[in-house]
Amino acid sequence: MLLPFLLPITKKRDDVKTTKKDFKLFKEEVRKWLIPFVLRDWEIYFLHKTVEGAVAGMGHVDDAKTATFFLSEDWECHEITPYEIKKAAFHEVMELFLVPLKDLVEKRYIIESEIPPATHGIIHVLENLLFEGSVNIKPRKKKGARNEKRIRDSSSGVQGISETGQGR
Repeated sequence: MLLPFLLPITKKRDDVKTTKKDFKLFKEEVRKWLIPFVLRDWEIYFLHKTVEGAVAGMGHVDDAKTATFFLSEDWECHEITPYEIKKAAFHEVMELFLVPLKDLVEKRYIIESEIPPATHGIIHVLENLLFEGSVNIKPRKKKGARNEKRIRDSSSGVQGISETGQGR
């Protein structure tokens, strides 16, 4: 089902129009953000048209794994800057990124076993994007922490250190 998810506008102005250059930047930004959020398996389309009440949007068809991103020609209340174009593109990519959770929420019923794969899929992408860059940050050692003991997390096989020796 192709439904646009819209960035809202607040007041109407008739003199703010996006250009072909703005649309090019929007497409570049969408493509840029698809990669780190592991959305390359979607077939992507773009539209540059007037959409009442929105600056940008995204619609998708789950079964076909297709998504259409659009940039509205009329922004009505927003000044058009590269920053705003980039922000709109990022917002719409986040809409696509959250499709698995949105689909679960919209079901009339959810099978409990469907929730962990959807949430962990999102968590793993965020781990790779945000956490991996901070892995070299070492935690401060507490004074007098002599009773450190290596432990193994049985669920993931990850080794860590427990100051109490009790596990995590």
